[in-house]
Amino acid sequence: MATLSEQQIDKIFDLIVDNGVSYESLQVDLLDHVCCMVEQKMDEGKSFGDSLKLALQEFGYKHFSEIQEATIYLLTLKQRKMKKTTGIIGIISSLLVIGGVFLKINHMPGAGITLVIGLVLIGIIVFPLMATLDINNASGKMKKVTASIGYLAAILLSIATLFKIMHWPGATITSVSYTHLRAHETEAD
Repeated sequence: MATLSEQQIDKIFDLIVDNGVSYESLQVDLLDHVCCMVEQKMDEGKSFGDSLKLALQEFGYKHFSEIQEATIYLLTLKQRKMKKTTGIIGIISSLLVIGGVFLKINHMPGAGITLVIGLVLIGIIVFPLMATLDINNASGKMKKVTASIGYLAAILLSIATLFKIMHWPGATITSVSYTHLRAHETEAD
């Protein structure tokens, strides 16, 4: 079985980079695939140069940048869907809260259930989804901790607001928890 030298591997790697692949993980994967194809051709008795030409023709090296674009698209597809879902639920829950406040101010029926649904959606779905997106995209441990504490404070605030507006028992406890959490967040900054 033919084995490539370090210089040959470096030459293949340089070809991959020169053809527009900048995503590190993809560079390594493409290098592995092309090296395997070259070694297979060399096992058939061809020289390194001929094996490399044949492997690149079969692989379609002119399409490396397209492969990178498709890879990045697929990797970010889930995140884009999550952002879109979060936005839609956020708009719906905000409209529910606004409508609930309007109904509550005017002492109209349906105010309580509208506020409860809106604030629960915000506290249990919207803020956790936003936190997940921000924490995954944050660079550095301190930014992740700050984002976590901030979103936890926002969740507690939405729950405390719900308890206060609805005059439920425990409203004071959630407000105090939010205040303490907010103090820790400012210390982290």
